[in-house]
Amino acid sequence: MMVAMAGLFCLLTLSTCTEDLEITDPNRLSPDVFWRNATDAESGVTAIYASLPAIPAFGRIGVGLLLIHRSDEVDPFPQINVNDGGIFGATPDFPRLREPWQELYKQVSAANQVLGNVPDIDMDAQRKAQILGEAYFLRAHAYFYLVNQWGNIPLVLDEITEGVDQIFIGNSTPGQVFEAMINDLKQAQSSLPQTWPADQVGRASWGAATALLGKSYLYTQQWDNAAAEFKKVIDSGLYQLTDDYFDNFNEASTNNTESLFEVQYDGNTTGGWGGTGANVWRGQAWEADIAPRSFSSQQSVSVNQWVFDLFMAQQTVDGGEDPRAKATMVWNYPGAMMYQKTFTEAFSGPDLERIWVRKYLNFENETSLAPGDWAGDTNNWRLIRFADVLLMYAEALNESKGPSQDCLLYTSPSPRDRG
Repeated sequence: MMVAMAGLFCLLTLSTCTEDLEITDPNRLSPDVFWRNATDAESGVTAIYASLPAIPAFGRIGVGLLLIHRSDEVDPFPQINVNDGGIFGATPDFPRLREPWQELYKQVSAANQVLGNVPDIDMDAQRKAQILGEAYFLRAHAYFYLVNQWGNIPLVLDEITEGVDQIFIGNSTPGQVFEAMINDLKQAQSSLPQTWPADQVGRASWGAATALLGKSYLYTQQWDNAAAEFKKVIDSGLYQLTDDYFDNFNEASTNNTESLFEVQYDGNTTGGWGGTGANVWRGQAWEADIAPRSFSSQQSVSVNQWVFDLFMAQQTVDGGEDPRAKATMVWNYPGAMMYQKTFTEAFSGPDLERIWVRKYLNFENETSLAPGDWAGDTNNWRLIRFADVLLMYAEALNESKGPSQDCLLYTSPSPRDRG
């Protein structure tokens, strides 16, 4: 009996070794069965947007830790593996650098798949052009953050179809990356609509593509080209400054008249931590990184004194305090609140003398993590605002033609902000 069993095992082993075994993974769609129709094209472009609110990108790490904590305006309280970038202590294995790098390249990969496959789909020509425009914009947008944070990076402009060997490529210079971005944004600009229906809010538009094109020219010191693109946005009449400056940073006023492009959070509290996937958090999970540490599970940041001093030096036409100050910061002034507490209830000791972040904090909650998770809030991250366009236009004019009345016009606060 034992001999017979051994012989059978040998036969089975030889059989499996001499025949090719092909199994289709039912959980993955092959390109051979995808990219067939308009529905697939819509799913493809949605997958590009999916990376924007993911935790490693603009859901948390890419905003709170790699943008705000690393800015000159704030001073992070040290916490290992969280704000190492903000205190210039990051090493090559710092996980908070790896996470957004991976997520942004996921977005590039998804865009490359759309650009490589949607042109061959038989569908409405206008919608096809729009989808391709969205993909061009989102790829350029991802590369904007990659190149500005890492410098020399791999520039991948085609879908990976030949296996892993295709991804082992050398780095490109920032100039080469910006050149590719500018080409993408010109394509997006010519394909995207100026406005979308209300049920499509959040999609990339002509204004977003034009503004990012101008910004790309600005960053490469092509001053005249930058000014020309910003002027197109200004002259379009599509955007205007909000009556209340704080409307740009609260949950009730997302996608307002000043917004050109913002990350759309949906606050899916049933999701989980991680990057793009089946059910991950897609909320504003970085509030805990900027709220005062007594209202957060993180060490967070305080605002540097020089920022406060600049706000105090700016007065309204009537000699009053700049109203943008209290929309941006919280300090120990009469009536100051921090979430649901007065300033003096919230702080003690040295923290009473510190200046804290106000913008983007959801004061209807009791702490930065209410209702108790990392993704309950939907206070969108405004990536491009009309105010940005006005300031960048003034900068481009100043660099191109020197100081002028036009530069002052576009850098001065609007009358409604100045009281």
